[in-house]
Amino acid sequence: MLQLSEAVHNHQLDRTLTLREEVLGQPSKDPEILLWLGILLGQGNLYQEALEPLRLAVVKAPTSFEAHYNLGLTLVRLGQTPEGESSLKKALKLSPGSFEANSILAALYANQTRNQEAIKRLRAANQVRPGNLKVLALLGQQYLEGRYLDEAIQTLHKAVRLSPADPKLRYLLVEAYEKNQEFDKALSEAREAVKLFPSEARAHFEVGRETANLGQYQDARAYFEQAIRIDASFAEAYNSLGDAQSRKGEYEAALEQFQKAKNLEPQNLAALRGIGHNLILLKRYQQALSELERAVQVHPDDAQLFFELSQAHARLGNREKASDAVATFQRLRAKESEKQDFERKRHYEAGTAAAVPQP
Repeated sequence: MLQLSEAVHNHQLDRTLTLREEVLGQPSKDPEILLWLGILLGQGNLYQEALEPLRLAVVKAPTSFEAHYNLGLTLVRLGQTPEGESSLKKALKLSPGSFEANSILAALYANQTRNQEAIKRLRAANQVRPGNLKVLALLGQQYLEGRYLDEAIQTLHKAVRLSPADPKLRYLLVEAYEKNQEFDKALSEAREAVKLFPSEARAHFEVGRETANLGQYQDARAYFEQAIRIDASFAEAYNSLGDAQSRKGEYEAALEQFQKAKNLEPQNLAALRGIGHNLILLKRYQQALSELERAVQVHPDDAQLFFELSQAHARLGNREKASDAVATFQRLRAKESEKQDFERKRHYEAGTAAAVPQP
């Protein structure tokens, strides 16, 4: 085993594989030796080669946390997630307070958008090691995705304090405040981001967006323009600048911004909406109709696009088609309203399988 460890450390693949066969060929099949063989091979990124000894170790020692955990970890790294999850859950039953098993399962659930399960495992990991940055960051993100906004804000604040130089954490905090409709606090965090990360386009954009959320659309323009100067491929900034220009009646300029966003991202929904809307405001109805008909092919479930389409048909005298578009708009808007109700702010209660709506 010492020779194998040295071979793995020195990246001697042939020597490693030869020693692996020698160890597997031993008649004793000691579970501890099999376990260490699998662990050493895993340390050399030889996950496929590690499977056999780890599976044998599990058979020989079915109550070994280490055997189930390392087998699960290896399977996950090989992309065999269902079997990997099963092994990790067995490991967790043997050691419910394992930080490692809870953390790996949490990451797996987060990647599979299994929000409730991810939060449960992250909370368990955080209890074992309070203040672990990676756990807090992922937990804050999962709270945010589940719309547990108060919990997200509290958790992300802790993460930001631990790593103030990480811009992504601060942007998540801005987003959490925004979704909680605390726009003044979101703006304060965004301004702090600009101070800390003045060369980041996203920081300037966030200040602009939160300024606009407070109704100060024209004050927001400078921040969107600065974001674009830093990153000319920032489609969202073009859309936001276009929106601010359109609100001031600068429809031609707004159209240009939305077109730039569309050139960067041809299926960008905000850009497609903005193009159609501003073409109608410019009374270029036939062009608006063409753009919107293409847009609804890309986004057939977007209510706003069908509203704009109804306006274009109405201006061109296509009453029947305008009526059809209005009916589609109303149907889709009702669905969107149902979704908004479902996604409203919630509070997380430990031990419950479902979210608890805010009164």
